[in-house]
Amino acid sequence: LYNTNPQLSIAIIALRGLIFGKANHLVGKDKQNIHGTVVWCLTSAGSSTVEYHIDYAELYRYETNIIYPPIYGGVYHASPFKLGDMEGGDFVVNMEGLEHYERFGYKGALKTIEELNKDIENGDWLKIRYKGNRGMVFDGELPHAATPINSLPKLSTVINNINVNNNETISSHKAYEGKYGNSNNNNNNNNNNNNIPTESRVILGFNCFPASVGECCERAPEHSDAFNRTVKLYQAMSNAGVPICASNSNTSQIENTTKSNTFSEPETIEKKKKGGISIEDIKKNPALSKLLIAAAKQMKQKK
Repeated sequence: LYNTNPQLSIAIIALRGLIFGKANHLVGKDKQNIHGTVVWCLTSAGSSTVEYHIDYAELYRYETNIIYPPIYGGVYHASPFKLGDMEGGDFVVNMEGLEHYERFGYKGALKTIEELNKDIENGDWLKIRYKGNRGMVFDGELPHAATPINSLPKLSTVINNINVNNNETISSHKAYEGKYGNSNNNNNNNNNNNNIPTESRVILGFNCFPASVGECCERAPEHSDAFNRTVKLYQAMSNAGVPICASNSNTSQIENTTKSNTFSEPETIEKKKKGGISIEDIKKNPALSKLLIAAAKQMKQKK
């Protein structure tokens, strides 16, 4: 599998090693409630940051106006960096959960950046430094972020192989090629060996979702081509004045997921949302009709 699809191969190895290996005692019986796991890859260069946020089933939120966090979230450090090779870029996670998110809001919009940074320094946060082949599993309701990258290692300091399993070693540069982009840095034109990995920081992120949102996630996993196409369609519909969500609620709800697949009453955050879509709405909007017809043709061709 690695020779034909290195990204999928590494994702499978990382997930199995974490969920059924290192974190098996943490996940425990919750494994039976995991319908599936969404995995994505993120490549970051110098000065990059990951803003404060919680994970949730994004397409499900578009379609229902409900923010549904995963059972568990996780991060795998794919770049073969030694501890201390990179300055900054630390993974930080807040232990207060949804109560903290309710105060700080989407990407910290309810507070200033100074207030958020002060909270990260003095509040109930855990900080984990970047290290090649390091993996983390955490409660899906915990807000998290990554601090700005101050500096990345030079090419000469990057180790060329990374052990992703006790019995498997893979050439690190292959892990970064393909669908999710190539890690070769165009600024390094003097380097004729394209097989040497650049100083990009690469992470795998993953979310373990229950069956409640499994169908939606499986239909269009986050950041996949199907997901991007669907979101563009929904955005076009929204811009045309036709909202996607069928709910009449004026607020977006957060499903407060607890372990063992039981759920408490939804909490709410402010987010304006209109009513649902109807045949009359489509008839009144020729541009929207064309978009929906094009989408239907694509689906028919796929089937």
